Parts: sequence; C-alpha cells; structure tokens
Amino acid sequence: MKKSDILINHILQKRLFKKGSKDSWMRNSRARKEILFSLFNNNTSFALLNAWSELENDVKFHKKLSKSKMTSISKQIIKECVRTLDLSSKDEKRLVSISQMRNGIAHAIPNRSKPSWSDVSFTLRLAYM
Repeated sequence: MKKSDILINHILQKRLFKKGSKDSWMRNSRARKEILFSLFNNNTSFALLNAWSELENDVKFHKKLSKSKMTSISKQIIKECVRTLDLSSKDEKRLVSISQMRNGIAHAIPNRSKPSWSDVSFTLRLAYM
C-alpha cells in the first residue's frame, strides 16, 4: 500500500454526509493531523499510535467501555469491533496483533515488530466502519 493511498482514502476524506462523521472529525482532529505528519516523515509507528487513537475514539463514541481490571480497554475495543463489524477470525487476529504492536510502541518494549502502512490503513478502515 502506498502512502498516497492512505492520505487520499483515509485522512483527506472528511465524510460530511452524516452528522456523526462530522462530529467524529472534530472529536479527534489531533490524531488525524499527527497521521498526516507521520506520512510525510514515513513513521509507521507514530501513525499506528494515532490510527489506534482514532479507532478507540470511535468505539468509545458509540459504546461505553467499562474500566474493569479484568479486561483491558484494548481487548474491549477488539471485542466490540468483532461484534459490531462482524469481523472474520483472520481480521480479529490481525487486530489483536496490531493492538500488541501498538502497546509495544507506546510502552517502548524492546524487540517489538514494526508496523506497516497496511496495518495503519486496516486500523483506519475499521475506525471508519
């Protein structure tokens, strides 16, 4: 996947057709600006952090997540995406893998796998669904 595809398909598209979409743009505009910045700097790790922020923001907007010690927010987000979007087991595994990559980046875990632009695009596609 080319960086220009991500820019055109996910970031520049504000989707002004629905009120919810417009509100979503305003709720997390910082993350979208940072994704654009990371595209110009070819920084997939930074882009994934912000793409996950987009996904988390969208899930939290539509569903109240519990602050349980038993289940992390990431697991709740994955569960909600699988339930709501009817994801296949392959997509669910990919989302779990992306969540682990995101946590590795956020907590500076050594020897973590590096995300690709495809991972960023997948996360953004789920956020827009």
